[in-house]
Amino acid sequence: MTTKDVGDITEAYITAKCLEMGWDVLKPYGDNKPYDLVIDKGNGFKKVQIKSCTKHNGCIVMWLQRVRFNSGKKIKSNYKENELDYFATWDQETNVCYLINGDCGYDKPQLKLRIDKPKNNQVKGINWAKDFEINAPVA
Repeated sequence: MTTKDVGDITEAYITAKCLEMGWDVLKPYGDNKPYDLVIDKGNGFKKVQIKSCTKHNGCIVMWLQRVRFNSGKKIKSNYKENELDYFATWDQETNVCYLINGDCGYDKPQLKLRIDKPKNNQVKGINWAKDFEINAPVA
C-alpha cells in the first residue's frame, strides 16, 4: 500500500465520521489547497487538513509539514494560521478519529497526541488524545 493509499483511506474515515456526526462535508476541487475538506458543524465553514498518523511511545504522531516537489526537489513547509482551522487524523488500530484545532500545529513539523501517561508523570502542556476524539453523533 502506498502513502497515497493510506492518505485516501484516512480521508474516507474522517469524512464518514463527520457525516455520522451530522456535519456537512464539502470537498474542494483539485489538490492544490492547504486543506482536504471543509466541514460545517453548524457554526460556519471550517477548513480541515487530514494527516495520517503512527504510534510511538504512547502517542499518536502526525507529521504536519506539507511536501511538494519543484523541479524534482522535495520542499517541506509548515502550515500557516490562515490556511486551515483543524487537523484531523484516524487511528487505524482503534478506529478512532481526531479533530485538532489548527493552532496546536501551526509552525510545527509534528504533533503528538498522548494516549498513555508518560513515564515521568508529566501532565502539564500535554495534548491528550481523548480530548480531541470525534465521538458522539448529534442527537
